[in-house]
Amino acid sequence: ERAYTKERILELYLNQIYLGQGTYGIAAASLEYFDKSVKELNYQEAALLAALPKAPSKYNPYKYPDIAKFRRNLVLDNLEENKFSNIFRKIFMKRLSKFWGNASSIIAISDEVKEWIYNLNPSLNTVVIPYWVNKNSPKEIDTNELVIGFLGRINKNKGIEDLLDAISNFDLKEESIKVNIGGYGNVDYVDKLRESIKEENSDRINFLGYVEDREEFFNEVDIFVFPSFSEGLGLVLLEAMSYSKICITRDTKPMNTYISSDTGYLFNNVDSLIQKINLAINDLKKDYSVIEKKLSNIDKKLEKSRVEKIFPKFQEVYKNE
Repeated sequence: ERAYTKERILELYLNQIYLGQGTYGIAAASLEYFDKSVKELNYQEAALLAALPKAPSKYNPYKYPDIAKFRRNLVLDNLEENKFSNIFRKIFMKRLSKFWGNASSIIAISDEVKEWIYNLNPSLNTVVIPYWVNKNSPKEIDTNELVIGFLGRINKNKGIEDLLDAISNFDLKEESIKVNIGGYGNVDYVDKLRESIKEENSDRINFLGYVEDREEFFNEVDIFVFPSFSEGLGLVLLEAMSYSKICITRDTKPMNTYISSDTGYLFNNVDSLIQKINLAINDLKKDYSVIEKKLSNIDKKLEKSRVEKIFPKFQEVYKNE
């Protein structure tokens, strides 16, 4: 470490380690398993390669695809808390940013993503074009039993602990509220969250794991809470809006560019989250005209994000190339 940084040591290691199928180094393994360069790998593919060093033969995706997939998912689950994985991701993203230098323009889905790209490589020409979302058919709300939903990676950055802290102030059975938490995370961390739930609420809070049918998830939810501390875009928030869901999100960019007091509810801390959940429930049950106005404003907001409005912006970028 006196001669090289930890990142450089790991990079040298990754370029020489045996990864199965007669391959040595990440570059060779990328070509062998995915027929593409390291720069072209997606997150899941990179995670699979990161899983191989421990036992390349045992986790060989050709011979044992199910075991390899399981191991890959473990890497993804521990990504935020594993220093090795964080360094690997840092190296991977630096190399990817150099590859982007071959392009005339890079399209980012938000100003936050544009800033992130700039920090990786200031020489890149980045154009912001927001993600497009089309309206989905809303499901009628049953105020006799309301469902609060969360969907995303289950980790501290997503603010899941704030959500559960706020929920602990409600008697879910007495108030006829269910909570559906969709997404995967570190097993030990999820178990810790389960243990933090009050016994009287435990059968009303459901950890769904990975959600494959997102339409089914959103159709069951009445209030969508997205307490994330930071996002590149917060696409799941746009999805919830597309299903005409009442949304509560943290008052920070980019989430507050989509949700405001006109389209939903914003909060800053656990106390204000409790207040906004109470307010949303009260509006749903006793003053639905407030909800109708917010949903109408959501429709207007989404109108600007329809594919018909966004696609010409892509055409403009390519036309200028």
